[in-house]
Amino acid sequence: MVFGIVVEAERDSVVYSTLIRRIRTDVDDVLARPCQNVVGVRRKFVACLKNFQWHSGYNVGKAFVVRDSDCRDSQAVEDELVRILDQSGFRGKLTLPVHFYATRCMVETWAAGGRERGQCRCTEAGQDSVCSARCGPSGRSNQCEGPFPTYALPSAAPG
Repeated sequence: MVFGIVVEAERDSVVYSTLIRRIRTDVDDVLARPCQNVVGVRRKFVACLKNFQWHSGYNVGKAFVVRDSDCRDSQAVEDELVRILDQSGFRGKLTLPVHFYATRCMVETWAAGGRERGQCRCTEAGQDSVCSARCGPSGRSNQCEGPFPTYALPSAAPG
């Protein structure tokens, strides 16, 4: 099986590709499309999904659109991405399954320290004031589950 992932940056594509391959041993390839930043994901992910679906050589079986929530409510960010897809008019033509994920912690923070659940830090430059309400004065959050929910990629689940 081939997975397609749309992410913010090159480093995200490396991390998520590695995670997917570790969780799903049946994945033959991960086609990553880094979009440079959050705005790039919002502007480009529909075109990436079209490319995954229509390029005959890719054979993508499932697609993921992943972005940081930037300490906002993850569900609200995921809903925003779904609205963008709906407004594009492509949803009715979409034949491959697509999953949207807004990670609660920045992948750099989660991956860098091998932090255990509940010990992610909101330390990205310029984010401390935004994150303080969510993470508290210590910079820690009890709401973090790592950058990619493993339930989305069960190793035994078919396609």
